[in-house]
Amino acid sequence: MVGQWNKGIGWRESLETGVREQQKAKQEDAAREKMHRLAEVEFYSFDQFQSDLEMGLDELEAGMTRMQKARLFADRMSGGTTAKHIDQQKAEAELKIRILNELTPHEKRKPKLLHKKARQAIADKLEITRTDVDELVFAYQMNYAQWSYLRREFLRGRRLPNTNEEFEWMLQSRPTKEYMYVMRKFFKYKERLEAEKNGETLKTMTFWEKMVGGKLAQRFKKPEDGWKS
Repeated sequence: MVGQWNKGIGWRESLETGVREQQKAKQEDAAREKMHRLAEVEFYSFDQFQSDLEMGLDELEAGMTRMQKARLFADRMSGGTTAKHIDQQKAEAELKIRILNELTPHEKRKPKLLHKKARQAIADKLEITRTDVDELVFAYQMNYAQWSYLRREFLRGRRLPNTNEEFEWMLQSRPTKEYMYVMRKFFKYKERLEAEKNGETLKTMTFWEKMVGGKLAQRFKKPEDGWKS
């Protein structure tokens, strides 16, 4: 980053480039470490999910040099985009942690207890929307689905992925039923948003079923009640 600054690049551009490069390298290392660590976890719970969020929150600015932190502060004071991006990541993680802190021990053990009324009660208490709570639950389900794959591969003695791109490819090649379930939910939600945006009425067959002719979607059933919401 100092070299770029010496080449005539302004401090803001130098900051953005340096932070992006540093975050990319840290994210790759963190992703590799997280995937291998998750594979050894016997069961993925809301507590584990919260621990991952808190760890990510602590690491957002960790490792920055004093010069980078000083420039980040200046960028924040002048309304720069780099600081806004980091602040947004922090705010999203902090909101998720606030919601998780409202879950009862029973809800943490059995996500199916987080029905519509329970989610709305949490939203009302925190003065947020129920969509915020729904997104938190979906994020947990996605993480759970990823854990289910890593755990299965670990127990079978298979090689674990080292990058997010490799992980995505391996998931699509040998998906678990949890992953298929959460992806069906995602595509159905995406189709609903697109239909509402275009003022259309939803068809009986979901987007996912259209993409695979209904065969693959019918092959996978919903996971056990203790996981689904």
